[in-house]
Amino acid sequence: MEKYLFVEFMKSRKVIKIISGSLFIIFLTLFVFDDSFTQLTSYENLKPIVLQIIANSLSGNISQAELNQSYNIMLLACEDKKSIEVPLTNIGNITIPCDQINSTTPQNLDNLIASLAFDKIYYTEFSCDFINCIKENNYNVIFSSYGNKFFCNLQPYLLIITIALGILFFFSLENLFEKLKSFGAALLFSSIPNVALNYLKDVIFSNFKGYSYAMLILNKLFSIMLSEFIIILIIGIILFLMGYFIERKKKK
Repeated sequence: MEKYLFVEFMKSRKVIKIISGSLFIIFLTLFVFDDSFTQLTSYENLKPIVLQIIANSLSGNISQAELNQSYNIMLLACEDKKSIEVPLTNIGNITIPCDQINSTTPQNLDNLIASLAFDKIYYTEFSCDFINCIKENNYNVIFSSYGNKFFCNLQPYLLIITIALGILFFFSLENLFEKLKSFGAALLFSSIPNVALNYLKDVIFSNFKGYSYAMLILNKLFSIMLSEFIIILIIGIILFLMGYFIERKKKK
């Protein structure tokens, strides 16, 4: 009877080890993804990227002579107004305060317009919640303050689940060297594919429409992810090697 119970316990322990280990890898990866999107979609990180995209788009469609002409028209319009509205394709009207127009130059007009356009895009109010916006193919929600709040709010839940699964996985392992090796291996399984993806992204995404603009965002995202997965990779290697050498020492 005692032998039967021991066998059943070991079976259940193995099942717990496999399930908790697999879920730990998944949720650790999800946590890093979420943290990376949280950092990417912060106002201070996202604005320089989008400004570059908008400015490049404006400079490709509007010559400096046209900017000079637009600037003079705005100066005239501001003689009896505090602000003016300028229509932008795919964005709508943006309000430009006249004091900002008066303090800028024709050469910097595109940067001023791009900055105000970003603020309008970033602080857009959505009638749908984040998940439903994605289901409705409204992907602009990802790169907005609304999306940033969603990613921020998701972080503590993913962190708690990841820690809980890590603890469960750690204690489902039998001895110290197995704990170290298996936990280290789990960290390696989480980090290696994502570190490799960083170096393959140019090949994978090169055929996508709008590749050059998308890569400005993807490069920043992968840069954030890479720094976090490198840390996980290093910790994983250290734990695995510690477990390996302890196991070898015990076998001698």
